[in-house]
Amino acid sequence: MARVLVIEDDPVNAQILVDLMTAQGHDVSVAGTGPTGIAEFRARRPDLVMIDVQLPEQNGFEVLAAIRE
Repeated sequence: MARVLVIEDDPVNAQILVDLMTAQGHDVSVAGTGPTGIAEFRARRPDLVMIDVQLPEQNGFEVLAAIRE
C-alpha cells in the first residue's frame, strides 16, 4: 500500500482521485492549496504526489519546486 498525496483545489476532481486510489488499496490524503500540500508532504512523506497545475496561492510548478528543496 502506497501513501498518496493529492494536491487539488477542485473537490470533485480530488474525490475522483481519492476513490480511484483507495479502491486500489492506497492510503490517500488531500490538500486543497499549495501551502497546505507542502505542509502535508513534509508531515507524511508520501510515496506519490499528484499535483494540479492551477492551484490557488501557488501553482503546481511552485509546489513541486518547494517539495524538491
